[in-house]
Amino acid sequence: MAAQLPRTARIDMYECETREYAHQLNRECDIATYQANQSIQALGQRLEDFLAWLYDGTTFSNEEKVLRGRVVLERHDRILRMKKEILRLTLNTLQQEYLLACDILAQRYAIDLP
Repeated sequence: MAAQLPRTARIDMYECETREYAHQLNRECDIATYQANQSIQALGQRLEDFLAWLYDGTTFSNEEKVLRGRVVLERHDRILRMKKEILRLTLNTLQQEYLLACDILAQRYAIDLP
């Protein structure tokens, strides 16, 4: 049915739907970014709490404190890198989803994309 419409009408409908879809995906990107930031902040707070406990509230020797602190910092670094990669993959997936939606809509409205 859309293919029977004049080309300018099909282009207008295509642009309207792709803008709407882009807006929806932008909201999803914002949510994913917000959740990742919240998770990172919570992880940072747990790290600060642990280090405060380790250095202020324990009777470990200085060598033990350094070793335990290093292990925890390395673990938190790995977790942060994983969270960053998950966010990157999520945003990449949303971008790919948008490009696919544009292709599908272009086919629906019989529009040749450049």
